[in-house]
Amino acid sequence: AEENDTVAINILEEWSHSVAEGIAQLQIIYDPELILIGGGISSQKDTLLKYIKPKIHYYLPPHYGIARLQTTQSGNNAALYGAI
Repeated sequence: AEENDTVAINILEEWSHSVAEGIAQLQIIYDPELILIGGGISSQKDTLLKYIKPKIHYYLPPHYGIARLQTTQSGNNAALYGAI
């Protein structure tokens, strides 16, 4: 997608709608101030967030606040840190 591959961009666009819908549902249920995305996908940081963030408001009621969205710094190693 970063190299403007149309197939990759289309996949990310579709996938990010599903993720944005899930995040919106969590937002409505728990009303958090911050939502963290972890795991291996989090290593994509801003590349990932630029697809998800703009879509969240589609799945929330009008004028509903959106939690801050960030990726974790531990990437795919969170389970390892937890085990230690």
